[in-house]
Amino acid sequence: MAITHDESEIDVTDIPHNVKQAYPFVAKAIKVAENLAFKENCTDRVFQAHLELERHISPEALVVELADVLSCIQYSSTEMLLGNKGYMKTVYEESVRREKLLVKKLRGFKRWYQKYYISFGLAITWK
Repeated sequence: MAITHDESEIDVTDIPHNVKQAYPFVAKAIKVAENLAFKENCTDRVFQAHLELERHISPEALVVELADVLSCIQYSSTEMLLGNKGYMKTVYEESVRREKLLVKKLRGFKRWYQKYYISFGLAITWK
């Protein structure tokens, strides 16, 4: 799932999250195109993993999404340190917001979360 999560970008390209958020009709069209690209170019097992990731129905899917968000946080932080504080500040803030939502969803899988998420040194206290 983690290896193939950006597979559709080969056909569809990478559309920034803020564009999808600002233009919901674009996001919907991109989802249709991504699903078609996965269906046409990947095995059924990879396509099913893509759907699982898209729907956030497993802790593994949430962790893959969280890793993607953490990479956005790291990238935008580095860009801001290099002086690109305009748009990158928005990317950073949106990514932090998304990280919090994903962690909240992961808490629904508490036993899984405690075993794996904490092992990466990303422990968050339970409230």
